[in-house]
Order: sequence, then structure tokens, then C-alpha cells
Amino acid sequence: MTAHSFDPDPIARALVPAVRDLLLDEVRRHVACERQAQADAVDADIMRACRAVARASDKLAQARFSGSPEAYARRDLVKAAAALGTTLRKHGRMPKGE
Repeated sequence: MTAHSFDPDPIARALVPAVRDLLLDEVRRHVACERQAQADAVDADIMRACRAVARASDKLAQARFSGSPEAYARRDLVKAAAALGTTLRKHGRMPKGE
């Protein structure tokens, strides 16, 4: 018996277009997932700063209601608002001129 020679080249050529399309689809999906993860991280950072402003605002309202000195609570609110502005600028979400 003689051994048949097997030439994988024609099969490989036939598979290249199908494999290329599958690979490109997978790369596109991967890039889209990375972009979404980056957007989620930006949104989480902004929401952290927003929650800090909300906490400081609550603290100021409680100080006003209870009659305790408001100066520390007001200072904390100003700091939190400044930090929120910095975070928004860092991520390009602050409108121009603000």
C-alpha cells in the first residue's frame, strides 16, 4: 500500500475567508466590551463624586435643622462640589466654560 499525500493548502485557502470573518467579529465584540467597561468605570467614578456631594448636602441640612454650627458642613459641601467638578472635567463631562 502506498501512503496518500495530503495537501492541507487547498483546505486552508478555502477556510481563510470564513475564519477571517469569525475572527474579525470576535475582535469587534472584544473591543466593544472594553469600551463599555471603560464607560462603566467613568460612570462609577462620577457617581462616587455625586454621592459625596449628596452626603455633604445632607450633612449641611442636618446641621441647619439641629442648630449646630454649619461652617464645617458648608466647607465639606464646597470641597465635595469642587471634587465633583474636577471629576467631571477629568472625564470630559463638564460643559465648556463651567
